[in-house]
Amino acid sequence: MDTGRFRFGLFEFSVTHHELRREGSLVRLQSQPAQVLEFLLEHAGQVVSREDLHRVVWGDRTYVDFDRGLNFCIAQIRSALGDDSTSPRYIRTIPKSGYQFIAPIERIPGPATDPAPAAIPQPRSSAATAILAMIALCLLLALTFTSG
Repeated sequence: MDTGRFRFGLFEFSVTHHELRREGSLVRLQSQPAQVLEFLLEHAGQVVSREDLHRVVWGDRTYVDFDRGLNFCIAQIRSALGDDSTSPRYIRTIPKSGYQFIAPIERIPGPATDPAPAAIPQPRSSAATAILAMIALCLLLALTFTSG
């Protein structure tokens, strides 16, 4: 199994953790779409057949409509990347053949157990800060009037 990460555009994909991040923020991607994305990234620039994706992601255990499942995976990946099938920046559909990852990628080597990226603290909105300040003020007033 390959390890490390792929960087492309604003995105980074961890092979080990099957995590997609956009500018450090985690982008939600289910297991099968993540496996499809990994295979496309590993074969960037090449046309990957639907049959290859079927074999790698579903193997012999396909009990569902494979075509619908793969179409769902590609749609989920495109949605996560903000990509469009009519003017693709990342994944091009090759009619009657398969798919091709077309964006330039950078492979970032990593150990087999590369650590999960640290969560980036999100700044509080001014509304949340105002609410917390009001709660603190109410508690302070309640303590002042009940203790005296």
